[in-house]
Amino acid sequence: MCGISGIFDWKKLEDADVIVEKMLDSQHKRGPDYRSIYSDEEVFLAHNRLSIIDLAEKANQPMKSNDGDVVISYNGELYNYLNLKEELQANYHFKTNSDTEVIIAAYQKWGMDMLKFFDGMFAFAIWDKSSKNFFLCRDRLGIKPLYYLELGKSIVFSSSTKAILNAFPNQKFSLDKNAVIDFMNYGTAYNPSTIFNEIKSLEKGKYIKLNNETYEKIQYWLPQLNNSSKIASYDHVKKEVNRLILEAVEKRLIADVPVGIFLSGGIDSSAIVAAASKVKKNEINTFSVVFDDNSYDESTYANIIAKHYSTNHKEIKVDSDFILHNIYDFIRSMDHPTVDGFNSYIISDAVSKENFKVALSGTGSDELFLGYPFYTLAKRFEESKWIQSFPPIIKKAVGSSLKKVYPGLKGDKIASILNQKFISLDYFYPYFRKSFSAKEIHQLCPTYSNNSTSFSYKWFHQYIGDDSVWPFYSNLSMLEMECYLQHVLLRDADQMGMSHSLEIRVPFLDHNLVEFVLALPDKFKTGRIQKQLLIDAIDGWIPTNIVDRKKMGFVLPIEKWMKNELQSFCEQSLLDLERFPELNMRFIKQFWDSFLAGKPNAHWIKIWTLVIFSQWTAVNNLHQIND
Repeated sequence: MCGISGIFDWKKLEDADVIVEKMLDSQHKRGPDYRSIYSDEEVFLAHNRLSIIDLAEKANQPMKSNDGDVVISYNGELYNYLNLKEELQANYHFKTNSDTEVIIAAYQKWGMDMLKFFDGMFAFAIWDKSSKNFFLCRDRLGIKPLYYLELGKSIVFSSSTKAILNAFPNQKFSLDKNAVIDFMNYGTAYNPSTIFNEIKSLEKGKYIKLNNETYEKIQYWLPQLNNSSKIASYDHVKKEVNRLILEAVEKRLIADVPVGIFLSGGIDSSAIVAAASKVKKNEINTFSVVFDDNSYDESTYANIIAKHYSTNHKEIKVDSDFILHNIYDFIRSMDHPTVDGFNSYIISDAVSKENFKVALSGTGSDELFLGYPFYTLAKRFEESKWIQSFPPIIKKAVGSSLKKVYPGLKGDKIASILNQKFISLDYFYPYFRKSFSAKEIHQLCPTYSNNSTSFSYKWFHQYIGDDSVWPFYSNLSMLEMECYLQHVLLRDADQMGMSHSLEIRVPFLDHNLVEFVLALPDKFKTGRIQKQLLIDAIDGWIPTNIVDRKKMGFVLPIEKWMKNELQSFCEQSLLDLERFPELNMRFIKQFWDSFLAGKPNAHWIKIWTLVIFSQWTAVNNLHQIND
């Protein structure tokens, strides 16, 4: 894991060398072990290294091929690099034991077709001096980030938006109004947009090919439906999922430094610890967060797993003092504003302080194995399309009644779904992840007129379509992976892990496992409990009191803190939003008062979203929202 940055066609820019140095400075925590710059008449390639595989100096980057024709700056891990190296060594003389050099050798043999052989998480820039082609590439599932700024024909790129911002202190960067509204609604901005008008994000499974004459963006991966899985028996499916999980964990334990595992005591992290114990011979290191509030504390369950597998277990105590002392550093750690990243910040901080550079996380399991309660609700809606034949006035009346039964955010979402023109996944999915209602957004930002369709609706019709060949739950999983997993959870894991020089690996997002599970019919994924397939596939790995416990998820008592220790912090943050004339301060003040009074419509996540937006824009000196 590292930080990459650079410029293609730098001659059009003044002080290009200074720009690159500033990006290196900004990404020091992404790679504190080594930094270097390659430059020639066309490109700058820069690299901040976090040494994990092959710690020797020869493995430093940017790295050149033996003939000097290919130069790479690469962030990530190629888990099958040893197998590829064995295949490539007949045609390439390797000087290091790094996966970076394997990518160079693979490019020289296969060109960008090499990507179909890669198994890993990555973002990289390759400069081919002989063909004068420049490539920017991102992994299949969007685990590693890659941002870029177009200035005429020059392309400035980096692993973080903050590095680009800091490299151009005299340039005014503005907030994209549509992206800001997406952040208010969904807690994120969606690729290829970022929250900045000027900076773009490369989409997952794509690469950009550049030269002095052409610019191409190429999709090299989309999940493919394997029809053979439809005729497989459930016993075969369980065995295959079991095998794929073991392989995914074993690959992600490869490192020349110690590896830790985030252990919450839930099924996902427990499964990873169990798998690691079956494929790793030496001691396993686990970490969990402990709270004073028993309603949020999962340490009892984490300790059960730690003792069951005799791990070297470390507990991280978190209380209000920790929050108060670290809230501003948390804000500064955000490359993108996030309402969901404090948990990743806390665990990354603790693991890094124990001198670990790598940790495994259970992220991705909920999206793949139907771990969220709304999966069942979505299926009910899908099976109730007859509702859309009702007159709008009746649907509205039913929705109003349900809001009384379920006061607050849940009732608002159900009522909004019933009021849609069609009761179908592309129409109702956005409401599962939406915070503010359309009415509240209009009150919050009266000048905003939303005439555009949601990102998830557009993505659904571009990549899935009305005549989808995929099972219903697979369609829903793909939406979750695109809209929430990639743009919230993975972004948080990267930015919070890297702010502590920690690489976070996600075994459940092994693309072989993802493709196999997505192709399965719905009947194999459902049962009496959530994640039935996962639980059946790892039968015997986890004690029954872990399997049967109520799902909590790694959540923090933020609502409680907002009304106590963080109350003044939140109140001042909301008052500071006055610097944005587009926002209705009267509405914000009323909403805050309603939250303190405990009114169900003023859900804490809405307030926290505004608090984070205020603090993050202040830290980054942003005061302008543009259409």
